[in-house]
Amino acid sequence: MESEKNSPSSRDALNRYIGLSSYAGGILLLGLLAFGLYEDGLKDLQSTGIIAAAAIIFIAIGYTTTGKKIS
Repeated sequence: MESEKNSPSSRDALNRYIGLSSYAGGILLLGLLAFGLYEDGLKDLQSTGIIAAAAIIFIAIGYTTTGKKIS
């Protein structure tokens, strides 16, 4: 018998929470990227690339964690 802590519905809710949090982190990073490009242009391409890659990773984690699998 499964406890309430490990029931499928609580795991689904946790996965959804983690996914939505990752989406939010990715959107915030995209906002930071846009602000950085607005302020400095393309002077510092290394940090711009790192922020863009991190945003893509966070959004991908959010996409796959919420149950929408990339096929």
